[in-house]
Amino acid sequence: MTTGPHWTRRAACRHTPGLHVNDARGVLATQLAAKAVHACRHHCPVFEECAELAREHTPSGVVQAGIRYGAWRGGSRGRPTPTQPHDVACSKSCEVYV
Repeated sequence: MTTGPHWTRRAACRHTPGLHVNDARGVLATQLAAKAVHACRHHCPVFEECAELAREHTPSGVVQAGIRYGAWRGGSRGRPTPTQPHDVACSKSCEVYV
């Protein structure tokens, strides 16, 4: 059994929900999604746990485990968007994730 904080409390995105969640219009800006994908793929210590959760419970309208999921009308189940954002290079803003 693992001790310590739940894995979600150790995720790289824990203090940056604006990067990972839809805005009020339900559209996640491509530039923000690219930063979220980068945070997931390169700076998250719990990537595997997050990816497993995404496989078990498909998210909708967020970036999770390095994949941008779209919200689909007529149902709450999301799907990976047809066009995924490009991964961006590390920058000074990456200090937020470590």
